[in-house]
Amino acid sequence: MSYSTLFLGQTVTATVDHPMGSKHSKHGFFNPVNYGYIEGVEALDGEDLDAYILGVFDLVEELRGRCIAPVFPILNIKIA
Repeated sequence: MSYSTLFLGQTVTATVDHPMGSKHSKHGFFNPVNYGYIEGVEALDGEDLDAYILGVFDLVEELRGRCIAPVFPILNIKIA
């Protein structure tokens, strides 16, 4: 079982640090969804585990919900 699938079906709390519609400060792209992290859950890159909040079209700072899918990057490239 992949590390990324450990949370499937589980209820988690995501903290949003890149709200939907916000502009990336360095690269200039816009975030189409609320994006953040699950605090205290270390990902393989040593950072908190990323969380994309889908189906919520309001700006939120934090959301408790069910994990419905893992996201697997095609290339493991970190945008600094």
